Amino acid sequence: MGAAEVIDQQTQTYITALFALAEKDLQFINGFFAPVCYTFFRMIEDQGEALCDDLENGSLSEDLKVDEEIRAEVNRNLRVEAHRVNQVRRELQKGTDGLALRLWPNLKMIYIAITGAFEPMYRMLKSSYIKGVYVKGSMHASTEAVVGFPQESLGDLGEKPRGFVFAHSSAFFEFIPEDGMDSASPRTIFLDQLQVGKTYEVLITTRNGLYRYRFGDVIKVVGFFDGNPIYEFKYRSGQLLNLKTEKTSENVFYDALRAAEMEWKGMSIVDYTATESTNVQLIPATIGEIFLPHDSSINLIELMLFKVDRKLREISKVYDTYRANGSIACMEVIQVKPGTFSKLKAVVIKDTNSQQYKTARANRKPELLTLLLGSRIGDKNI
Repeated sequence: MGAAEVIDQQTQTYITALFALAEKDLQFINGFFAPVCYTFFRMIEDQGEALCDDLENGSLSEDLKVDEEIRAEVNRNLRVEAHRVNQVRRELQKGTDGLALRLWPNLKMIYIAITGAFEPMYRMLKSSYIKGVYVKGSMHASTEAVVGFPQESLGDLGEKPRGFVFAHSSAFFEFIPEDGMDSASPRTIFLDQLQVGKTYEVLITTRNGLYRYRFGDVIKVVGFFDGNPIYEFKYRSGQLLNLKTEKTSENVFYDALRAAEMEWKGMSIVDYTATESTNVQLIPATIGEIFLPHDSSINLIELMLFKVDRKLREISKVYDTYRANGSIACMEVIQVKPGTFSKLKAVVIKDTNSQQYKTARANRKPELLTLLLGSRIGDKNI
């Protein structure tokens, strides 16, 4: 019996963190996706005192709601020396900067997905909790098949561009050029026809019977290694904002958001999602959870709103054209309360596997938008 058998996600993460802290010689962390890894370290930060108390007592607190069979199993296996508990308490008091290596000096590697939608959370991790730790990007995979392996697993690449190489033995791959993705019967090409700089949607045919299955991942070819295409994951085909046929993709929107963030000075994006105004009777709305230092006196609204729209206009000429002629109004950026995206996750993963959760970058479900809008901090527009 392990922590994975605990249904409640918070409790599962708590028990995982408890045993991780008990192990002073931890060398490897498989964090799955960057948000999962972030949740793990956030649990250690927020519940540090309770975790240390449980380590010291050698048992789970009675306040933790957990099945008695699991509680007994945890208590039976939780063995920690007193000096380890003192070490954990001492390191937690020093803050989050480089916390992983301070808690586990022998930590060699963390294995997590860090590309595409996971990049904002990965940057948060690298700037705080896992600073200085070697991070290996995980494979590019779907539920149906492994699509590609991290390029560094092939050895020394010299000056070759970084990305993924296709897992040829996992499935048979076909590709739809980006300009044909909206077609009912799109033209497909094969691996040997891919071109550097071009973007494609991936189709797979598997040994288990999936035939020419479109699972939505869009990739961009950035180079070749020994004749094999090297690619970057760009976005999910369904993650598009589209009010006036402008079709703003996830990666284009993120590039604009990232460019604006770099000018915000002292603030970082924790997570974000977006929707069209037709879904919430708003100007094209971007709903995002933004991290601010606790002692910050920066006016978030003045810094933030106009810059995201401006950066998107600079990056997307089609969006800029519609903005210029008034077909699309300036987007509204909404900051939500801390913990909102955790609540969003809890709603989405109810009765499902939390390890597969990814924040939707284009969000159109009324119940989720209601939750987000109900947690808004500011509602001004520039």
